Amino acid sequence: MSWRSVRRESFVVLVGAALSVPVGCGGQTAPPGAAEVGGGETWGSEVVEPVAMAAKTGGLEPGTPCAYGEGELPSGEFDGSILCQDGVLFDCNDQVADFGETDVATCTAVGSLACRNDGSWGAAHPFCPNAPSFCEKRLPRVAGGGFHTCAVLQNGNVDCWGSNTYGQAADRNLGGGVAVEAGVFHTCVLTASGNVDCQGLNTSGQAADYNVGDAVGLAVGGYHTCALLASGNVDCWGSAQYGQSADYAGGDGVALAAGWYHTCVVKANGNVDCWGWNVHGQAADWNLGNAVGVSAGYLQTCVLRASGNIDCYGSNASGQAADYNGGDAAAVAAGYGHTCALLRSGNVDCWGSNAYGQAADLATEAASGLAVGAYQTCVVTGAGNVACWGNNGSGQAADLGGGIALAACAL
Repeated sequence: MSWRSVRRESFVVLVGAALSVPVGCGGQTAPPGAAEVGGGETWGSEVVEPVAMAAKTGGLEPGTPCAYGEGELPSGEFDGSILCQDGVLFDCNDQVADFGETDVATCTAVGSLACRNDGSWGAAHPFCPNAPSFCEKRLPRVAGGGFHTCAVLQNGNVDCWGSNTYGQAADRNLGGGVAVEAGVFHTCVLTASGNVDCQGLNTSGQAADYNVGDAVGLAVGGYHTCALLASGNVDCWGSAQYGQSADYAGGDGVALAAGWYHTCVVKANGNVDCWGWNVHGQAADWNLGNAVGVSAGYLQTCVLRASGNIDCYGSNASGQAADYNGGDAAAVAAGYGHTCALLRSGNVDCWGSNAYGQAADLATEAASGLAVGAYQTCVVTGAGNVACWGNNGSGQAADLGGGIALAACAL
């Protein structure tokens, strides 16, 4: 595919401001409270619990070479209670996460997910060769709205472009941003302090701020906003026309998504609960028990499975609710009439409506983060750029260059 040549020129000069993100995502530190996880602290949108490691398996001892062929056991993945770190075995017993700038082993997990020593997420399978080596869960660094796009910068500011009728595409230059999400006409930023700052259309209260300080995840729907809390509950605000802004009090939420008029939460047991508008079944629950991510579009919902496949349901009028069975998906993003998957290779596969070229695939192996708007698709690259394609009628599919965007975890 051909990239659009329109690029943002108002680049921010970095001045070394410290931004709280996990090691492995820019080599910086995690948000406050995430350095020690013995009490079930939080990191990003994850509820982190220490892994209860069993006795060492197979007679393997720490410090011995990893007995796997090249490419079978990536550095930082688990084999039972043993972690392969830099080519040698490391005993994970009694260890907790260290999110400092040194590349040390981390032995924490969220459900079936393990935090590897490079700060990225992989599955804690009992046999390491079967463990996927990709970031299964990450904070959203780029967001696509109805007619605008936003990206978190490396200095914690947020840059937006496209339609700004209601102030939804205004830049945020306060620093401290760690994630961004966009609705049809509003934008919200999750800050390192655990608050949510919103801007844009507020007719239903969807752009109200959240200032309690315990938000660890964020989802923005068409006209409502939700925050995943450190408690595992979900607080929502904005339009409640279809019940989409009802709160979730199950205490076991680990990931969150908001569609135009529905909301979904991934629970610690790997199931997905949804609520809101269900005219096409898009707000149905998903109870197969191995969900590691979810994305909600206009009339479809897509669940990322631990297997690297994607299950979608809801309206399939344009093919947007088709499943993906390639076994190599690292993230999923659902838009108005199309859906895209970020693959472990760094490529992007899309399906559904392609009226504006928004469902074109990306084959440059450069993407580390993915966002889908109404009619545009955007990726953030490991080099810190944002590339977009699709409808550019309001400038929402323009690229962001200069290497200033905050990249997601390396795949």
